[in-house]
Amino acid sequence: MHSEQPAVIKIDAREMNDLVTVRELLETTHAGDIQVVFKRVESQSVLEALRKLSQEASHTFFVQGYHFDSPAPVLHLASSHMKK
Repeated sequence: MHSEQPAVIKIDAREMNDLVTVRELLETTHAGDIQVVFKRVESQSVLEALRKLSQEASHTFFVQGYHFDSPAPVLHLASSHMKK
């Protein structure tokens, strides 16, 4: 059997209380060229902690959550956020 690795994984930012496990996961994803998205980033303090973690790990990852914007209907996004 052939197993494939994911191209992207999402991590719930509320799980940041176990930094050892998060750092190990980031090392694994960086070595495997896997994109990481931290979801549910809901405060500036969490964003700053993730920035610090990114610098320590020398690994760029993405964030999403209410700190940036509220969820919007897909039809609204499709019509108002399209590049021209």
